Amino acid sequence: MRPGGTLPSIAFHVWHTARWADYDCEVYGGSRQVWSSHGFAEHWNLRGIEESDGGTGTGLGDEQTAALELPGRDELLTYASAAFRLFEDTMERLDDAQAVLFMHVTHVNRHLGMVEAIKGLQGMHGTATR
Repeated sequence: MRPGGTLPSIAFHVWHTARWADYDCEVYGGSRQVWSSHGFAEHWNLRGIEESDGGTGTGLGDEQTAALELPGRDELLTYASAAFRLFEDTMERLDDAQAVLFMHVTHVNRHLGMVEAIKGLQGMHGTATR
């Protein structure tokens, strides 16, 4: 269910954050993404994500995001859980300096997300930075 206005659904946010966690694991840890290694990309066949950054949904417009046909709750959470487990394992291997930097970016992004949610509730389009 899409909450209206410019706000993507909770399912999109779960999928999108799992996709970025998965993508980051490939970048930081060199592991193959759960998205492809476990067949989620092929099975779900989300039309339009190839237009996004790294197949993560980043860069898609409101209409494109709304048009993604995500699977049901259980299947979505199966993917998200696997991606987040891989992410946690990858983050445990970071040294202290990398971990501090990552925590800073994570903290700042939470606040940017809050700003974006407020903009969406006010009917405004775009991200906190655009």
